[in-house]
Amino acid sequence: MNSLTHFEIIGLPGVGKTTLASELKDRYPRFHFRHPPDWQRFKDVPFFVKHSLSLAPSFASLIFGDQGRWLTQKEFFWMIFLNGWHSRFTRRVHDRDIVILDQGPVYMLSELILFRGRRMIDLLSGKRWEKIFKKWGQLIEGIIWLDTDDDVLAHRINTREKNHKIQGASLSRFRDMFERNRKALDQAIALFRADLPTQAVVRFDTDRLSLDEIVVKLSREFNWNETGK
Repeated sequence: MNSLTHFEIIGLPGVGKTTLASELKDRYPRFHFRHPPDWQRFKDVPFFVKHSLSLAPSFASLIFGDQGRWLTQKEFFWMIFLNGWHSRFTRRVHDRDIVILDQGPVYMLSELILFRGRRMIDLLSGKRWEKIFKKWGQLIEGIIWLDTDDDVLAHRINTREKNHKIQGASLSRFRDMFERNRKALDQAIALFRADLPTQAVVRFDTDRLSLDEIVVKLSREFNWNETGK
């Protein structure tokens, strides 16, 4: 596969997404993280105004079609980012820069599906959103999906310092959450799939492969070397 310039790392909580992203950035000098616009930053205010106004029909459809249930702040921002964040990627700082998205469009889309279910899928399957996903599909050249066994993930979540709302839950509850999250990620990828290269999604088990083994396999898959090319 050709070298990527924009890719997203996805997976369940505790699977090692941030660890992998940090390792790639440390090992390859031309790797960079990109983060969504910040509504608290004055220079980003026009972005939020523009892309929230253009989403008014989508917001109304969700609220009135879901028995008046209002959007949470996260839902509101995720939809705005999906709607317009891709426009911020038209130019890179250097021609050979490689951009890492941790919690990028696939993550945001999967979370919206988890929050709103069938209603969100129906809305995002419309013509307007198809055009938006086409833009994202043309930009995101690869998706790295990390996963592992449910009991391993449950143990990691229960023993890590970063708090999670499900810490201490039973294994059956963990498995239910993991199943719903994996399904939402599959559904999110499906909405992008028509515009992604056929080999765009690569998967790794972070319990069976070490961090170094994953990095080596990625470097071979995507033709990276230690200059980040």
